[in-house]
Amino acid sequence: MQEALGKVDPLMVKAIGPMAGGSRVRSLCGALQAGVLTLGMLYGAEGEKLSSQEALVESFQPAIRFYGEFEKAFGSRNCHEIIHADLNNPEERQKWVDRGGLEECARLCGRTVRILFEVIREKEGKG
Repeated sequence: MQEALGKVDPLMVKAIGPMAGGSRVRSLCGALQAGVLTLGMLYGAEGEKLSSQEALVESFQPAIRFYGEFEKAFGSRNCHEIIHADLNNPEERQKWVDRGGLEECARLCGRTVRILFEVIREKEGKG
């Protein structure tokens, strides 16, 4: 996502690593979380606007849209519900890998980036 935007932040890339696979605690999909962080990097309040309630609320709008489109596309926001496996369970994780889970996840990430860019284009008035 960051590469496509030309805004790669190595620390952010490092920071999102534990989000993969719902952080293995049956949580939000890592691609979803990365998309929200990307929207925050683009549209989050900064500087003097950090204390502005209006700026904060405005920054929520693309994230709300992204969450909705993601859930519409995948049926859930939670990794384990999307992939039908608990990656913290070694047996379930191996079954997921054996059935092509890594490739499935890569396709999900690609589709998530497309959803993200639709939201960005809409926010920028280009969609």
